[in-house]
This record gives sequence, C-alpha cells and structure tokens, in this order.
Amino acid sequence: PLNTLFTRTTPSPSLAIVLILTCALTLWIDSSSDYLRGFRQATSPWIEPVIGMAHLPLRLSSGVSDTFQTIVDRGERVDALEAENFELRALASRMAGLVAENARLRALLGSSSQIESDALIAEVLSLEQRSDRHRLILDKGERDGVRVGQAVIDSTGLLGQVTEVMPGLSKVMLVTDPSHAVPMLNERTGQQVIAEGTGDRQQLSVRFISVSADIRLGDSLVTSGLGRRFPRGYPVGQISNIKMIPGESFQSVDMSISSKPHAIDHVLLLSLVEPLVQEDAVTKAAEAPKTSETSEEAGVL
Repeated sequence: PLNTLFTRTTPSPSLAIVLILTCALTLWIDSSSDYLRGFRQATSPWIEPVIGMAHLPLRLSSGVSDTFQTIVDRGERVDALEAENFELRALASRMAGLVAENARLRALLGSSSQIESDALIAEVLSLEQRSDRHRLILDKGERDGVRVGQAVIDSTGLLGQVTEVMPGLSKVMLVTDPSHAVPMLNERTGQQVIAEGTGDRQQLSVRFISVSADIRLGDSLVTSGLGRRFPRGYPVGQISNIKMIPGESFQSVDMSISSKPHAIDHVLLLSLVEPLVQEDAVTKAAEAPKTSETSEEAGVL
C-alpha cells in the first residue's frame, strides 16, 4: 500500500495537449471578442494581487539597483565636490598670498617715492644670519645692472649693501653683520654718529657717544650720506638702550633696526650715488696739473 502511495506517474501527453489547446482557445476568444470581459472583471480582485506578487521581486530588484546607483552617483559627486573644494581652498590661499605680496610690494615702492635715481626690485632667495655673518642672496646680478656698493632697503628702512655680484645673483651684507658700519644722523639733534653690527639680528652698537652728548631713548637715526655709499635720509633704527659706564668717556648705546630681514621676500636696490663718480673725476682733473708740475720740477733738478 505504501508503494502505491509514493508511486511516480508520468503525465499523459494527451492531457498536456488538451491544456495547451484550451489556453490557446481562451487567448483567441479574449483577443477577438468581449465574451470573457465579465469573467475578467469578476476575477480581477483575486488575480491582481497574484500578478503584483509575481512582479514584486522585479520591483525590489529594480529599487535596490536604483538605490545603489544613487549611492554610487552621490559618492562620486561628493568626491568631485571635495576635489573642487580643495582646489578652491588652494586658489583662495594663493590669492591671499598674492594680495599680501602685492601689499608688501606697494609698501616697498612707497618707501622709494623720494628716490631721484633709478631703483631695482629684487627677490630674496636666501637669508643667512649667523653670529659672525649676516647675508642676503638676491635674484638680480650683473646682467641686471647690480653693482658692488649699492644700498639695499626694504619698506621700513636700510638693510645693507651689495658686497658681491655674479651674473644672475648678488650678495648683500646686512647692517647687523659684525663687519658692517653705517654713518648716521640723529634726526632730533643733527648729531653725526656711527653704528656697527654686533652679530645680533635686531641690534646695532652706536659708537663713540660721549657722556655729555644729547641722546635719548627713542631717538630716530637715519643715514647721513657720509661716505657716499648710503643716500641720505633712510631710516636705520631707534635708540633702544643707553648705559653710563663709570670711568669711561663714552656711553654704551644700542639701537634697534627698523628693517626686518627675517620677514621680507623683496628688496629695493638703490643706484650708486652719481656724485661719487663725478667728484672722483674732478679730483683727478685737479690733481693732474700738480702731477705734471712735479714731473717738470724733477726734470729740472
């Protein structure tokens, strides 16, 4: 009995043919007439949920695919916006740097408004400030007309002077260098003084100030023009310390410099003072007759 219960039976081919013909006949009748319309309307409340359930996997698959594609698209958009934001921040930073550089150049050119001779703007390539050596290297050299001895300033005051010139570079000795000295003038009193570098990055030593000299804290010192290396009137610094030394004839006086070598990227090279060449020529012309007279006297003797 159990064997007969689980016996496998093969569907009859005639039954399959009958079912196929029935389906075909039903489809033909439905498409060619309205005979089955009432039947469809009557059975639609039960058939539509079945059709909906049949389409549910497709709709779910389509929804998941659309959602995933939306996430991918939004991720790509976020990446693109982040890259654009980074570029804009970099551009804004660059623009801020250009604005600051433009302001510095305007200040630098403003400091040269009283210059009667030509001046040259140069970029600072490097700064060396050791205890025994204070130098700048500039991107202008012999090809640009730079000459040894030219004074160098920034927007706040005197920096130093050119000591070495190469075809495309030049070296500047800063006023704070231990081997550098500047003849200056006290704007308040008109007293001529000399300041020397000591190796300190911000201080100069004002030499040979007698104990009776009229000098005060805060006095402004400018280039005096003596020696015809530094044009007259450029700020050098202010008196920052005065100390009386018992038994000494001179005071110990220090000054803070106006320029800021550590905070600049451009400088101004002033032309050499022309009277230096003219006066040398006049001096040689005046000395020539004396030389000839001496030669004639030697010949007579």
